[in-house]
Amino acid sequence: METFYESKFLTISYIPSGDRIEVVWTKESSFMRDENFKVEISQVAAATEKYRQKNILADTLNFGYAVSPEVQIWHDANIIPRYVAVGLKKVAFIIPTDLLSHLGLEQTMDENQATQIITHYYGTRKEAIQWLNS
Repeated sequence: METFYESKFLTISYIPSGDRIEVVWTKESSFMRDENFKVEISQVAAATEKYRQKNILADTLNFGYAVSPEVQIWHDANIIPRYVAVGLKKVAFIIPTDLLSHLGLEQTMDENQATQIITHYYGTRKEAIQWLNS
C-alpha cells in the first residue's frame, strides 16, 4: 500500500496488489465546506490519473459532508470526465449508516456522465472488495 494523499478529511492509498485506489473519509469530513470537498475529490481524481486504476474503494462510513446539488453538478462536469478518461470502471462504496450523507454520495455518482462507471454500495469492506475483484 502506498499513501498518495492524506489530509484531515481523507486518506487516498494505492493498493497495487488489489488493483485499486482506496479512499477513506474521516469524521472531520463533517466540517468540510464545498471548497474543501472539491479539493479533496480532485485529489481522488489525481490518484486515478497517476495510477490509472480501474477501481476505487471508497470507505464512507465516517463521511459527514452533505453534497449539495451545486457541488454534484460541479463533480459531474469536473471529476467524472477525469475518471472516464483513465478508464475507471467500478466504484464500491462502504456506506455510512446515516442515510442522508449516503444519499448525497449516490446522487453524485448517478449524474449523467457517470453512466460508464458502475457503482455499488456495501455494508462491509469484504463485500466491496469481493465485488471489485469480480
